[in-house]
Amino acid sequence: MHELSETVAQEVQRHRNRHGWTRKQLAERCQELGADWLTFSAITSIETGRPDETGRRRRGVTVDELAVLARALLVPPVVLMFPLHTDAEVTWSPGATAHPWHAIRWFSGEGRQPVKPRGGGEYDAATGIHKWYEEEPKDNHEQLDLLRRHERLIRALTESEQRAMNAHRFAELAQSPETRQARLIEADAEDLYRAQVIERDLINVRRAMRRAGLTPPTNDELDQLDRKDTNR
Repeated sequence: MHELSETVAQEVQRHRNRHGWTRKQLAERCQELGADWLTFSAITSIETGRPDETGRRRRGVTVDELAVLARALLVPPVVLMFPLHTDAEVTWSPGATAHPWHAIRWFSGEGRQPVKPRGGGEYDAATGIHKWYEEEPKDNHEQLDLLRRHERLIRALTESEQRAMNAHRFAELAQSPETRQARLIEADAEDLYRAQVIERDLINVRRAMRRAGLTPPTNDELDQLDRKDTNR
């Protein structure tokens, strides 16, 4: 019982010690973040679990506590649940264990459940998937994939703009007309790549997001891209 909470408690203590903080200092940090209820006593209760006479943990960790503790300890919440510093299998659901990375992929929506549920159907050795998974709704995974693709393309757009700006700056510093011309060609090529590849892919992803019921992020640059999309 409370296997996940036990892991979170151990990781909270490990990361707290990594920072060199006492429980009181961690509690103060949590309260600075607006969690007045995460006192020294609460941190102690989380880390110890208030064991019963048999030594079993009685005190679970709530979702609210997980979020605040992760924020205070400067780690993603998921690594408090599924620590990556070991290859040992971790509990990802009561009575079910898996490698931490498989658990993280499931938790973040990047992968499916890491093991077969009971009565899960025939196992396909070629794909490593049980027949039960064919019934798993695809909508949530597709929406998460679209959001991730959108973020990657936004990053690629920004990096491309920076490369073009750098190439233009280098061109201005060139000592010879030939070097200047070569660097301007490089800058123009980057601008063309951004317009013909990255922006096109971004327009398509934003279109797919709307079809999937998502509202794409917006700013002046993205609004301009949307205006280029004649198939919206």
